[in-house]
Amino acid sequence: MTPLRKFITRSGHTLCKQVRQKNGKSYLSYDWYMRVQHRGCRKWVSLHENPKTAERMANELAAALRSKESNTRTLGEILAAMEQSGERFSPKPRAVQNVSTLGELRDAVDLGGANLGVNLVTAREYVRSTFTIVWCVLGKRKKQIQWKSQIPELPVSVLTASLLYDFKSERLPPGLQNHTEPARRAKATANRHLRNTQALFRDERMQFLRAAGLRLPAMEEYRAVSTFTSAVQRYELPEGETILRVAKKIVSELPQENRKLYVAAVLALHAGLRRQEIASARWSWVVQESDGLKLHVKAEEDFAPKFGTNRKVKITGWLAAQLGHRDSAKGVTILGGSLADNLATTERLVLWLKGAGVTAKKPIHELRKWFGSFFATEYGITVAQRQLGHSTPMITNSHYAGINFPPSLRMVWFDPELSAPLESLLARLHQPVEGQIRDAFGFPANRYHEAQ
Repeated sequence: MTPLRKFITRSGHTLCKQVRQKNGKSYLSYDWYMRVQHRGCRKWVSLHENPKTAERMANELAAALRSKESNTRTLGEILAAMEQSGERFSPKPRAVQNVSTLGELRDAVDLGGANLGVNLVTAREYVRSTFTIVWCVLGKRKKQIQWKSQIPELPVSVLTASLLYDFKSERLPPGLQNHTEPARRAKATANRHLRNTQALFRDERMQFLRAAGLRLPAMEEYRAVSTFTSAVQRYELPEGETILRVAKKIVSELPQENRKLYVAAVLALHAGLRRQEIASARWSWVVQESDGLKLHVKAEEDFAPKFGTNRKVKITGWLAAQLGHRDSAKGVTILGGSLADNLATTERLVLWLKGAGVTAKKPIHELRKWFGSFFATEYGITVAQRQLGHSTPMITNSHYAGINFPPSLRMVWFDPELSAPLESLLARLHQPVEGQIRDAFGFPANRYHEAQ
């Protein structure tokens, strides 16, 4: 076997990785090796996967070979004695755990993604993040694999807590100064991959994957690894003039240009629906309850709510009227087409919103954020969290709410027709709200009240 990688310890010992051949491909050995010679016997001795542990074991082995007792012992006897003392110098190959491969995990997700409580696109994103972490650590950092095509052949047991800690170290190297914008972006990207891969191994999803025939190890320690802190960039609302111009353009121009685009836009701006929810929304979701109109976001044959959780979204009578004529037939979507057709409609809405002045990367989601900021300011974080369907109020607070919401901008939702000329609306935007009492900090005194 030919050494491929090596390093020299502080004691002068050379430790190497070995090359393995399988099916015409070359692989690096898992452990570090040291070549020793004793009484005419030469041997590559397997040490440990961790370089520091391997260096310590190499020093102990070298000391044992220099001792007086070594003159009467063979190399095999010396290694056996050291192994009995607690060190692992066994020349036997590492035992292979009876677990599924990452490729089998990927195939199970592709075939049964809907049973994971998320849509297939999200489920595949979980797997993609998992593969990214494995490649970043075992490929780029440790050089234990040479090609990404080798990842599906690895056992699921490579997904350990130490793998995630190594990934965090790789993504935030010591030279990158903390609390800087590059560090924040690196942390945010790493956190996305960490959350995705850990979400794949939640208890209920592990149950499904095991029922599908996968052999998975315990993943509690893997899920317990924390994400980076100080990685969130608080959401900053655009200028009030920008929001008002876009909202005015939606209600005054879009209905004549394309009715479906208009319905999709108001569902985002006035109900806070996500893009997939807009495309999947059924007329059967619109229900009149004792405390007002609600839109029940729930699972359908071609749709799974985010986090697998149904929710009830409060809507106004004005919004219900904008949706058009109700079709009572079972399964009919509000946009009127199939899921694929409705998603194509949202694609066209993205282009329209960009032309209307929305500069965010995800224009439809930006409308949802505007609505979330209004709702959180008007009714409180907890109520907004339930309306928007977030897992925790912290998500709402970090990515949607902002204390920079102008009180006069409430007219976009309380006077949604915006029938006055744009110049008049813009003038109202900078006028104080009549009759509004402000506290010592400049906030409306009745800023938080119960949702109607």
